[in-house]
Amino acid sequence: MTLLLENWLKLYPKKDTWLFLSSDDYFADPQKTLNSVWDFTGVKRMSLTDPRFDITEDQSGRRRCTVKPRPAERHAYWSVPDNMQDKQILEKMTGLSFSWHTKDMGTKVATSSQDEKAAQDIKAQAETEAAGAKAEEEAKQQAEREAAAKAEEEARQKAEQEAKAKAETEAARAKTEEEAKQQTEREATAKAEEEARQKAEQEVKATPETEAARGSAEEEAKQQAERKDTAKAKKKTRQKAKQEAKSTSETEAARGNAEEEANQQVDREATAEAEEEARPKVEQAETGAVRAEAEDEKVTEQAESQSKSRKESISFNIALGCVAVLLFCCR
Repeated sequence: MTLLLENWLKLYPKKDTWLFLSSDDYFADPQKTLNSVWDFTGVKRMSLTDPRFDITEDQSGRRRCTVKPRPAERHAYWSVPDNMQDKQILEKMTGLSFSWHTKDMGTKVATSSQDEKAAQDIKAQAETEAAGAKAEEEAKQQAEREAAAKAEEEARQKAEQEAKAKAETEAARAKTEEEAKQQTEREATAKAEEEARQKAEQEVKATPETEAARGSAEEEAKQQAERKDTAKAKKKTRQKAKQEAKSTSETEAARGNAEEEANQQVDREATAEAEEEARPKVEQAETGAVRAEAEDEKVTEQAESQSKSRKESISFNIALGCVAVLLFCCR
């Protein structure tokens, strides 16, 4: 009972939404207990004397046990500590006080061997049930502890496996990096050795080539010096020849200039004489040209005047014709 009620109270923890009643109070004063029910549910109070409450026993819908426990049996039941503890828990949850264990205290406990044996059997049965319940509870707790321990062990093993796998991964990564580093160092060393070898070979190969190049360079320098000396001598000879030719050409040029000036003077004098002789003819030609231009202008004026007269005559005739036409139309 207490376990079921405890579950309900977990779902609905507010005590003001609960109404706990004791059947002892109801059987002692039914009307009072029902009034508390009416008030709690918020309905109008009703009296048990109402004919609607006249219900026969066969219509109550409840099967009642007619066997009553004997005082020895009640005493044996409440002598079990778990039963008394269960009652105390129930009182604490409901706020009620139950006097179940004090009933029949005024009645003398049976002393017959049969009653004592029944009481002992009930007590033994209660103890067995209590021991069984306790054993079940302990087994349940043990199973829970074992399950928790197993879960912890599995979690620990899983953590160890993960840590081990992580360590192995880190070790593998470190090993790979170290191998890569060593490989890089080996390649760099091999490359450096190859470069040094090639450089040494080039130096060995370049030694005779250098000697040959040096000899060739000296020979070329010697030939260049000889060419320079030859060119220098030729240059001097050429300059001397130019100077001699220049002296000769200057003399001839002076002679040619004098002759040219004399010829030009003769040409200028002849040109002046010819111009003097041709001047009268030029003046006469210019006068004739002026006269011809004047005559041309006069002829042009006469032609323009005649053309103007013709245009005026034609315009007059056209106008006269238009007037005649108008007059004819008006008639």
